[in-house]
Amino acid sequence: LLNSRLFDFYFVNTLALYPGKFLRFFNHYLIKLTILETDEQSKTKLIELVQFILELYRKLHSTNDPHTKTNISRTISAKEEEINQIVYKIYGLTDAEILLVERGTF
Repeated sequence: LLNSRLFDFYFVNTLALYPGKFLRFFNHYLIKLTILETDEQSKTKLIELVQFILELYRKLHSTNDPHTKTNISRTISAKEEEINQIVYKIYGLTDAEILLVERGTF
């Protein structure tokens, strides 16, 4: 969840931003985060997607073939988007809210 586009949006818009676009995480910002419970099916799907992405990253770093790297990177992006869609659903975001998050603006 913390690596989802939704939480990235929250972090970028609430945390201290340092030169080089580094975020500074203070406890009082993190305490305000609401991690919602979800159904087992969504939880299982998120776990499977994360495990698959981690495996893809291992493959990405172990190959030197540019074509293979491109294919793996595209698959990672697609799986990350699946995670984002599940997170949006868990938090009940409307299409308008999703658009705001994806644009990165309020």
